[in-house]
Amino acid sequence: MVNDEWSDRFFLVGKISFFWVLTTPVHNYRLIGHIFAEICAPDNQAIQQFQQFNNQIIMSNPSQATPTTTVKKKKKKPATNWKQILIISVMVLAAVSMVAPGIFSWIGNLARRGDSYPSASSNSTTGTTSTTTAPSTTNTEAMPEPKFQKEGELYFQSVATGKAISKIDIEKADTEVDRQFGLMFRKSMPEEQGMLFLFETNERQSFWMRNTYIPLDIIFVDENGVINTIHENAKPLSDASLASNGNAKYVVEVIGGYTKKHGIKVGDKISWQ
Repeated sequence: MVNDEWSDRFFLVGKISFFWVLTTPVHNYRLIGHIFAEICAPDNQAIQQFQQFNNQIIMSNPSQATPTTTVKKKKKKPATNWKQILIISVMVLAAVSMVAPGIFSWIGNLARRGDSYPSASSNSTTGTTSTTTAPSTTNTEAMPEPKFQKEGELYFQSVATGKAISKIDIEKADTEVDRQFGLMFRKSMPEEQGMLFLFETNERQSFWMRNTYIPLDIIFVDENGVINTIHENAKPLSDASLASNGNAKYVVEVIGGYTKKHGIKVGDKISWQ
């Protein structure tokens, strides 16, 4: 068993070695080994020197030093540049004053157009459900009356007898613009004249009488040329929707009372050339 003197030495060396391992950089481990060898020698003076050296290391340990308090400097807020703000405000107001009249004028024009144009779900006398707008009634006085242009002849044929009932001269509306205008702004139309509307698809159609000054018979015809709906004497200048009872690819407009006068009925047929 180791005597008391060597026990005290080993205990002291172990304690100091543990402390140095925790606090001493790696490059000083060689110095630790040297001191460790000195302590292990049977010399009390070496132990005293080592204790003094250890005390110096403990006193110089930066972890035990009193931490210095960092004083944070407050940043000064920049002074408000009122002159610059005033100049920018004047420039913004000048820009707004230049742009605002045009914006208000544009909004006013849209409002006026919205009051006088048909809605997207409504139809002119010459069109189906469409977003294409029809001319405003406020421009009626300035709008010249369109002239009839003969573009073919149309025959009404009785389904009962198979014979022709009557014949009219027709003006064709086969474009979107022509279908939207149709017979608008016309003040009169002879009995032997009418308008034939031709559509690309066979579907339900709906007409109205906006900007139309004469009563009309509106005749809806399917893709086989068979009449499936007749609206007699449609009221002039009315926004009421006059729809077909079935699909229609063609529509004929004649002067009001024409179908009743000639005995034209649902189920009769049309043909044209």
